[in-house]
Amino acid sequence: MINYFKLLRYNNLIFIAITFYLTRYFVIRSISENFISVADFDFFLLTLSSVLIAAGGYSINDYFDLRIDRIN
Repeated sequence: MINYFKLLRYNNLIFIAITFYLTRYFVIRSISENFISVADFDFFLLTLSSVLIAAGGYSINDYFDLRIDRIN
């Protein structure tokens, strides 16, 4: 199970989620109070979908680079 989390590069996925929320709270909200905001649950779904897409990309990349990684 630990190898699966290493495959997905969970540290990068956590960093992606943290970056989304920090950007939301410190950049977007500081620009304007009247800025059209996304509801909390919708923003969570946006963040979750981005993290899952990145995880899928990491696993596809590792699958197709398996032969190249053996050479290196």
